[in-house]
Formats: sequence, C-alpha cells, structure tokens
Amino acid sequence: MHRATIYRHFPSRDQLIQAVLSRALREGVEVVARAAELDPSDEAVYLLAADTARFGAQYAFLLGTAELVAAGPDPIGLSALMAAWQSSGLLRGYVSPEWLAAAFIALAQALLTPGVIARGQQPHEVLADTFLRGAGCR
Repeated sequence: MHRATIYRHFPSRDQLIQAVLSRALREGVEVVARAAELDPSDEAVYLLAADTARFGAQYAFLLGTAELVAAGPDPIGLSALMAAWQSSGLLRGYVSPEWLAAAFIALAQALLTPGVIARGQQPHEVLADTFLRGAGCR
C-alpha cells in the first residue's frame, strides 16, 4: 500500500496509530471474552494462550508506545478473567488478579523475542504451560 493512500484516511501518523491501537484493544477484549465463555480449565488457558500468541504477533509493534502505555495496565480486561479463574479454583488465589494478568502479558511478550523458545516448540504451548505451572492449582 502506498503512503499517500494511508494518509487519505489518516491525516497524521498519530491518528493512524490511534486507530490501530483502538482496533487492537477491541480485538484484545474479544480474545479475553472468548476465553471467558469457556469453563475454567487448562484448555481455556491454552485457548487464551493461542489467541494471545496470534494477537501479539500481529500487534507487537505497539509494545512500548506512549499510546499503549496511556491505555492503562489492563485495557482488555484480563484481570477480570484471572479473578474468575481464581474463584473457580483454576488459578491460585494468593496473588492479585492484576498480578496474574501482568504475569501472563509479560510471558506473552517474552515469546515475541526471537530465539527464546526451542525450535519445534509452539509459542502458545510454552505460554500456557509456563503460566499454569506457576499460577495453576494443579
């Protein structure tokens, strides 16, 4: 796509980034909502991890931008999902849901670094396994 085409729709870089961020946040809310519709289980965590891995790969360029930072620590509602999973007994209850959400996001972000997982491993499986080993009750 040519730059002139983009600037016909978005007069400035800031407006373009804001539009992409808004779309990413809507999609992030949808990712959390899909996981919340499932019964609390390891499979729900794996689904969340798979969706998060795809989401992260698509929107990695937004990490660290002032616009994303301004959206707050949990703009997609992941803490509420973590609280529900704690209430169900899927996740340990001795840490806050906000901490669990931050930990999940940090693990997901780490997967975006080239070479951090072994060849042949699936990023979403590494994310779910690591998260469940640390936060799960089983």
